[in-house]
Amino acid sequence: MCERIALIGLLAIVSSLLLTNAAVIDQEQLEDGKNVIMQVVTPEEMDKILEQNPNAVEMKATISSEQEVINGRAMHPRGRSIITYTLGVGREDGDSLVGSESAVNDYDLPTSLSVTVKYPSSGTGAIITHVKVTTYQSNTDGRAYVTSGGLGKRNLVMVIEAVKTTYFDYFAYIYGK
Repeated sequence: MCERIALIGLLAIVSSLLLTNAAVIDQEQLEDGKNVIMQVVTPEEMDKILEQNPNAVEMKATISSEQEVINGRAMHPRGRSIITYTLGVGREDGDSLVGSESAVNDYDLPTSLSVTVKYPSSGTGAIITHVKVTTYQSNTDGRAYVTSGGLGKRNLVMVIEAVKTTYFDYFAYIYGK
């Protein structure tokens, strides 16, 4: 009897954690210059986002096992996966970094999420020549799509997805002229 009660209590705690972990990370009031909306979603919800954006372009994904260094800090400790998403064949002569976003997130349980990055935050942006997004997560399950704008345009909306990861660090760089 005690084992059954303990099991029911454990199930209640796990269910509560799962519900808490599936909550939206609300960033409605973005600070000036911030272009990111992060929301925890299910893979089914991500498919719905893509259905609502039939012209979405999937970004090329490259999975790396090499260690990368950002600001002098090694970003590939044991157990991390690096996925680099790109749009365009590479940097162009005369382009420069016109937008960037990054965040570091840790989760108690494996979490599926999407990050929406918008450029520019206001006004008219530069003509986009190349986009690079590097993600660090606990597995290689993810996708990235441009749902609006893109190369040769002055705006961009992209969605980056990670599936069942216990952490998600990303660095997005937008280049333009």
